[in-house]
Amino acid sequence: MKIIVKKDDELLDYLYNNLDMPKKRIKQYLTHGSIFVNNTKTTKYNYHVVAGMTINIDTNAKNKKTLPFDILFEDEHIIVVNKPSGLLTIATAKEKENTLYHLVREYLVNKNKNAKVFIVHRLDKETSGIVVLAKDENTRICGCCTWKT
Repeated sequence: MKIIVKKDDELLDYLYNNLDMPKKRIKQYLTHGSIFVNNTKTTKYNYHVVAGMTINIDTNAKNKKTLPFDILFEDEHIIVVNKPSGLLTIATAKEKENTLYHLVREYLVNKNKNAKVFIVHRLDKETSGIVVLAKDENTRICGCCTWKT
């Protein structure tokens, strides 16, 4: 779906006001990295768009079960991801969905409806780097540093 921006606004508000689409679905497209502004992927709700910019929405991307950041390692016990700067690790009172935890949980549940995910450690919102998440309670309790290789 291709849209030419007609007036300056924040991306989420512009799409919500100009498309016949629920705000939740627009957020899902943003969360899954399915929205491109001038051919650059963005996941930011408040991305500033100006008249003349082109917005493309890949409406099939949500079904590809991918994350908008790199998975560095995954096995039956853990998933290790590269958290980008600007993304919360866990939810706050103001933001529930656009978080590393929510994205990874949704990714895992799409693969296995009974999947669980547990934060092993966190990084600040503005910090980028590697985050380890456990897929079961025992792994979360034991922690990565006590594993035997």
